Amino acid sequence: MTSERPGTTIQSVERAARLLLEIAAAPDGLSAKELAARFDLTVPTAHNLLRTLAAEGLLEKDDAHRYVLGPLAAVIAYRVAASSRPPAAYRDAMNAVARETGETSYLGTWRAGRVVLVASAPSSHSLQVVASPLGSSDGLHARATGKLMLALARPDVREAAMRGMTLTPITPRSITDPQVFEAELATIRETHVAHDDEEFVTGAHGVSVPIWAGGIAVACLSVHAPVDRYRANAERILEIMQREARRASRPLPGGG
Repeated sequence: MTSERPGTTIQSVERAARLLLEIAAAPDGLSAKELAARFDLTVPTAHNLLRTLAAEGLLEKDDAHRYVLGPLAAVIAYRVAASSRPPAAYRDAMNAVARETGETSYLGTWRAGRVVLVASAPSSHSLQVVASPLGSSDGLHARATGKLMLALARPDVREAAMRGMTLTPITPRSITDPQVFEAELATIRETHVAHDDEEFVTGAHGVSVPIWAGGIAVACLSVHAPVDRYRANAERILEIMQREARRASRPLPGGG
């Protein structure tokens, strides 16, 4: 996936796509007036675009007459979630991180309400960390991947994922106090970086950064390395990860 724009675009489709993505990123929906102001549209133009999207089932109005995602938007979300192959840009970012850091790199995302690892690239070192098998969603509270995705999720998504979750110690350094865990999630929401310092694997340090799409943290890049090697190269590793995550991310259209 590249950042190049096609030579010719259809303005009405472009505008409709921007409105749809903006609404998808707003948990409480948005009104036509709010959207018109955000995208420098006239209110009648915004109404026409929104009515068209609603007629196709991609949007609907809630009880407060605000536009929210409609039932057919779930078809798109389902197909993305059901796909077993991450987007090429995400895999390229993961491979670049592994190649440049020399450490095991993972790609994590949401699948059916769980944070799972969907791809990995091996370390070039003979001594390397294998933190979890692909498809694993165990120990979210102890993994950088899990903590990052939980912290940056919408509140309702986070609450559903954490419902019934117990902070079971996986190593002596795992967080087991709910207040400490909530405080760490709050910090991650500010920094957009998550760590697990020997919390999931003794002797290993994990770090994770988000990949964004339309203002939503849809995936993350993670590195797991022997703790001494990570500490010796922490600044460089994080710099590489954040650079590759930015390259793979897609901002809200129009710079929003």
